[in-house]
Amino acid sequence: MRLALFLAQLVLAFEVAWTACTTENPYGVYNVYCTKITSFDDVPLEFRIPSVFDLFINGSTISLKRTKSLQGIANLHIHSSDITSLEPEFFDSASSLRELKIENCTVSNIQPFPVAKLSFLRVYNSKIGATPNKLLHNLKDLVLFTTSGNAWPSLTNFPDNFFKDLPLSVITLENADIYSLQGLSFKTLKKLHYLELQNNQLSSLPANLFQDLSELVNLNLSHNDFRKFDEKAFKGLPVLKTLSLAHNKLGDASKTWFTPLRSLLALDLSYNNIWKCDLILKNLTILNLSYNNFSKIASEAFVGLPKLSELDLSHNSIQNLSLQAFKGLTELRVLKLGHNKLQVIDGRVFGHFRSLNVLSMEYNQITNVSQAGFDSLKTLWNLDLTGNKLTRLGNIFHKISTLEELHLSNTSLVSLDSGSFQGLTRLQKLDLSQNSLRSIPGGVFQNLDSLEELNLSKVGFTKLDAATFGKLDMLLRLNLEGNALEELPLGIFDGVKLESLSLKGNLIKNISRNVLERQTKLKEINFENTPIYDLNATDVLPNLRYLLLNGTKYESHGVVDLKSRQFHKTSRGIWESTCSFPYC
Repeated sequence: MRLALFLAQLVLAFEVAWTACTTENPYGVYNVYCTKITSFDDVPLEFRIPSVFDLFINGSTISLKRTKSLQGIANLHIHSSDITSLEPEFFDSASSLRELKIENCTVSNIQPFPVAKLSFLRVYNSKIGATPNKLLHNLKDLVLFTTSGNAWPSLTNFPDNFFKDLPLSVITLENADIYSLQGLSFKTLKKLHYLELQNNQLSSLPANLFQDLSELVNLNLSHNDFRKFDEKAFKGLPVLKTLSLAHNKLGDASKTWFTPLRSLLALDLSYNNIWKCDLILKNLTILNLSYNNFSKIASEAFVGLPKLSELDLSHNSIQNLSLQAFKGLTELRVLKLGHNKLQVIDGRVFGHFRSLNVLSMEYNQITNVSQAGFDSLKTLWNLDLTGNKLTRLGNIFHKISTLEELHLSNTSLVSLDSGSFQGLTRLQKLDLSQNSLRSIPGGVFQNLDSLEELNLSKVGFTKLDAATFGKLDMLLRLNLEGNALEELPLGIFDGVKLESLSLKGNLIKNISRNVLERQTKLKEINFENTPIYDLNATDVLPNLRYLLLNGTKYESHGVVDLKSRQFHKTSRGIWESTCSFPYC
């Protein structure tokens, strides 16, 4: 008998433990967390003492119906549960409820919401049963409705007037398996600012669908099946600023589709099948046409976009640019042409730009840039030619005196001329990595008075001249990774004050103290994958804080003891000194 009583008490205690609720009060917000409850009455009375609290329910089977337990609830979050019913009377007993969030749940029976003060309704990754068209009509304070990743059959053929006369500001119907919209689906939503319909199966839009959305500023229709649009599809959007049509099946960008969008600033048409463009949008500033099917850019293709400041044509198959391709784009600041099939650059194509700051042409097939290729770009500060086949540079950059970043990685360079970087007095970052330079001619970096970062990794160096970096007074970060250097000559760093030095993957066994002694600002050295056997030369570096030693004889050392300090291996695989010489 005693044993049976003990086991019964044990089972009861086990069940109580699994249905127990806990509380916390972070940042002054009183939260109650409950698992495996069947009724709101399972929430202990003492947890409901605050006048306002948030309730989080997980792993439960529960019915949302009238109860006396929710008088002070402000936010209700139900996760991974089975909601057997959602009855109108529930909201009568939760008069303070402002937000309802349902995630990874099954909702079997849902009825129209009664008059309630609910402002935020979020439903994610749940299975929703039959839904009445007037589900939300009484929620006169509702400003946000979000549904994503749900199995909600009632919404796949989205009904008319589902949101009728609601003060909604944000609607998200993402990944809702919606394949059609009705002409009145968004009727009367005069306060709507954001509408997101991405990741559905929409292939068409009814004419005048958005005609009541006079305050809409953001519309997302990406990841659908659109091939074309009715000429009146976007009518009635006088203040729309951003439109995304990425990841659809559009074959062109017709000017007639977007004519009503007089306030549009940003248009994303990436990941379509577009091969031509004749848009007329007088106020558009950002246009994304990446990942499409352009093979050429015709004359005056963008003349209808006089205020365009950023144009992305990357990841197409563009082989040539008409000399008048960019006519009219006098305000363009960013042009992205990377990952195309361009072979020759005629400088005249850039003659229309007055304000271009960034030109990206990485990973084309460029072998030749005309002598005056970049001469007209008087405001350019970032040029990316990574992954082309230039072999030699000549002096094609000498008139871009405003340039601050130059990317020439993996461009098949075999040599540099002494005047290759002449005139680049503002250049701060230069990347020459992954080329076959083997050596650097004297004076090639002369007059790079502002250079702070130089990448010479994997260029085939076997040795360096002591004067290589002599004129780089501002250099802070030097990357010599992946070369075949066996030593660093005396005086090689005498003219610089480095903060970071990478020697990773070289053949260096030892470094002379005299090579490092003037580097009073050096904080980090990367010796990874080198045969380095003596680190004591680093004692002359008063501010050295980090050593990277993976792939060296020190890799298994938790602590590296030097004469002046210790370096301790961290979880990030970096050896760190907690103090700097001479204070250790």
